[in-house]
Order: sequence, then C-alpha cells, then structure tokens
Amino acid sequence: MDRLTKQISILLASSFSLFCILFILDKSHLIQEFMLHYLVIHSVIEYLTVFVSLSIALLGWLFYKYTDHVKYIIFSSAFVAVGFFVFVSSSYV
Repeated sequence: MDRLTKQISILLASSFSLFCILFILDKSHLIQEFMLHYLVIHSVIEYLTVFVSLSIALLGWLFYKYTDHVKYIIFSSAFVAVGFFVFVSSSYV
C-alpha cells in the first residue's frame, strides 16, 4: 500500500473506533454526566482554540521576514482573524 492508502485506512479505523466508543458511552449514561458540565467544557476548549490560533499567528509574525515569506504573513493574519473571531464570539456566553 502506498502512503495515502495507509493514511486513509488509519483515518477510517480511528473514525469507526470513535463511533463505537461513543455508542458504548451513550449506553452507559456517561454522556448525561458530560452534558451537565457542557458549558464549562465548551468554554475551556473554546479559549484553548483562541490561545492556539493566536500562538500560531505570533510565531508567524515573529519568525518570518516580511519580504521573504509573504505567504506566511498572510497565513498568520488568517490565524489572527480566527483567534479574534472566536474570542469575540465566546465573550457573549
């Protein structure tokens, strides 16, 4: 098998495994416990995504020269926009 076929096989196997795990958890009433704390977990994950996106943007701004790698600066700007958008949308909660 070539590399792409192996990656697709791993993705399919992991997706099926995740589906089976979620199906088992649904039957064991652990999902209901999770839903009681959904807002807290959602907020923590949302702020983590803001941190990660702004960290990636900061790395792009600091470590690449403006004249040599313009595509990296544009890519970093996209991460700034995503981080700002997620932060503003999460502050309404």
